[in-house]
Amino acid sequence: MKKTLILAAVAAVALSACSKNEFIPTVEESTRELSFGTYSPRSITKADADNYVSGNTLIADADFDVWGWYTANGTSFNGTNGTDFFGNPASWYTVTYKSGGNSDGTKNAYPDGARYWPTGDTPNYLHFAAYYPSNGSGITPPASGLGAYSFTAQDAAVNMVDFMVADVVKDQTYNDDNGNPGTNSGTDGTVALNFRHMLTRVQFKFKTTQAIVDDANTTIKVTDAKIYNALTTGTLTSSYRLKDNSGNYYGEVGYDATNIPLTGETSTVWSGQALAATPIVYDVFVNGADISNFELTATAAPATNNAADIFLMVPQDMITPEFQDGKPHIPANLSPSSKPQYLVVEWDVITKGVTTHNSRALYFDTDLKTTDNITAPAAAMDLDWAKNASITYTITIGPKQILFTGAATAWDSETNGYYNIN
Repeated sequence: MKKTLILAAVAAVALSACSKNEFIPTVEESTRELSFGTYSPRSITKADADNYVSGNTLIADADFDVWGWYTANGTSFNGTNGTDFFGNPASWYTVTYKSGGNSDGTKNAYPDGARYWPTGDTPNYLHFAAYYPSNGSGITPPASGLGAYSFTAQDAAVNMVDFMVADVVKDQTYNDDNGNPGTNSGTDGTVALNFRHMLTRVQFKFKTTQAIVDDANTTIKVTDAKIYNALTTGTLTSSYRLKDNSGNYYGEVGYDATNIPLTGETSTVWSGQALAATPIVYDVFVNGADISNFELTATAAPATNNAADIFLMVPQDMITPEFQDGKPHIPANLSPSSKPQYLVVEWDVITKGVTTHNSRALYFDTDLKTTDNITAPAAAMDLDWAKNASITYTITIGPKQILFTGAATAWDSETNGYYNIN
């Protein structure tokens, strides 16, 4: 499976409800099929329809897994009080999203068969959690809808999955044409899921200076770029906490279930990020190709949507290297997951047929600057990899020109010699 990625955050999808003057119960009314709509808070652009979202809505035929609970009518979900809804034994429910669709459920396909809304005068409330993609490589979901996801990043960007978790949708009933007794689900019984990206999108661009471009005798080519010491495993813990109108959370002192309106908060927190037992060295690609002879210009090539170019990384803090003799280095006694993350870039400078090979380790914490102007001082920048963040690093390679100055050595002190001719 492959993916795409993104950057900013946004809000939820509103579903409109229609009404009419009379409501006539029918057999059909008691068998309303559950369906799901999806919304991603940021458009993601990494190519490959099998795994990557190309906009704010999941692509057609994408699979995601949903967990369902129910509580008695009028009993709001607080994150712990629901009874499992999908199957016995309880399990994740796989949904295949279809573009478009109608109120008859064709917006989705269900490998395990459709499920239906509770009905009647006081139907049970339904509550939902979800993650994407279903059966994604390296993703092990919690056993009961909320809890710890185990995640391991893949060994190449092209194979990485866009791991997303949806906000909990609680207190849902089917809303009939009279708006009775429904709550939030809309007249077509569609549950709107708001997925959020749990990983960090990382991409690299390369360029040189205008001075090098103006030198007709010189060319710079990047020959290799690799990421070292990136943490690739971790645990994402999801939870849901109800809070009263005074801002007190369920389970905390002061919480009052009668202090309404009650609101809720879905929380996702990373912990335990670590280096793989066999550390992965990631090859950087540009325009879908491994860098081996990439000629630089004064303008960095635009970030592409090619799956091979985009890393979907475990969120992590960048670690500052130690310094020895004024240069960063990594002590041998550091634990694997305490080592600073860095990028090694190799390049050739070719002038008049003469090639010199160069390399530089760029530490993500120490070497990062606020601007790409290498001819003027720039402030240092501390940029950690946060979930749902999209980070593009621009590496400017501008070798120093060899300059010459000349000075003449002074003559030695004057010595006089004489000839006498008579």
